[in-house]
Amino acid sequence: MDKILTVVVPTYNMEKYLRKCLDSLIIDNQELFSTLEVLVVIDGAKDLSSVIAHDYQDKYPNVFRVIDKENGGHGSCCNVGLREAHGKYIHFLDSDDWFDENFSTFLEKISKMDVDVILTKRVSEYVEVGISKVHQHNVEYDKLYNIEDFDYTKIDHTLFSIHESTYSVEMMRTNKIVFMEHCSYDDIIYRVAPFPSIKKFYMMDIVLYHYLLGRPGQSMAPEIYRKKLGQLEMNIFHLLDYVADMNTKGISMNVIEYIQRIFVVHANKILRDYIKIKTPTRKQDVLRCYTLLCQDKYSKWIDGSAFFKEFSNNHSMWNLYCRFCYCDFMTMLRKVYHIFR
Repeated sequence: MDKILTVVVPTYNMEKYLRKCLDSLIIDNQELFSTLEVLVVIDGAKDLSSVIAHDYQDKYPNVFRVIDKENGGHGSCCNVGLREAHGKYIHFLDSDDWFDENFSTFLEKISKMDVDVILTKRVSEYVEVGISKVHQHNVEYDKLYNIEDFDYTKIDHTLFSIHESTYSVEMMRTNKIVFMEHCSYDDIIYRVAPFPSIKKFYMMDIVLYHYLLGRPGQSMAPEIYRKKLGQLEMNIFHLLDYVADMNTKGISMNVIEYIQRIFVVHANKILRDYIKIKTPTRKQDVLRCYTLLCQDKYSKWIDGSAFFKEFSNNHSMWNLYCRFCYCDFMTMLRKVYHIFR
């Protein structure tokens, strides 16, 4: 039977969480279950992750497949999964996260669809405080949207977040966009990468993805985030370069303005984070990123007023930024305005 969905599970030393993740993919309807493909990509794990994954492959050989590979980071697992996928659609599921009990309903629904992206709701699971928070966009759900006509003013910059998106495999391969390897935060690129190829997307009113937050050693944990800020910078500039090189011919102004908003948010984020997080090289990091953002190739994507509005939301950030650049507020204001006007 043809595969409807491929779920790629990048796995590195996740023996504590992996069974919960993989169990969430098992459904009772055997005919529907047979249309699922699960690729557990073991990224050179040193614990029992591979042994656990092979248990599922042995029990469900027509659904689960284990790919053991040398360590290359989360992005390398996603790249392997996309290359090996046989499903019509693909979803990436981190091995410490899990799918909702609605998964079988979701799988049944997408079997009747023919769209480029399906967007679902995500639940953030804050383990330290025992709180679950549903994330959804302020739009009408259970509706098909045209990429050109969608009202992007109602949503933030994370519309095509990898946790909420189920992509057409054909669309992703056509885009020829790969995840960065040997680093964290590699999924940022997919906030803009789908746009050139997407025609229609469907907003499904269903919770699918449960995103675990607060796990020790997680890339979003404050102590890890601080150490990996350089990797975040690398992926943000990967996104910015992709946007700068994007062929906008045939893309509506509505979409371009939304991509511009994504661009500005991420350009500001790396500056703000370097300012807020006290590292020994903070001043050099801020100045380096600022200088890179002044390159001509970015100019058409940065609107002065949007940049100022985004960056001036926190005045203390402005003052700190000015002190680190050894100039007063007005001097910096004039300099930034001259570059980004």
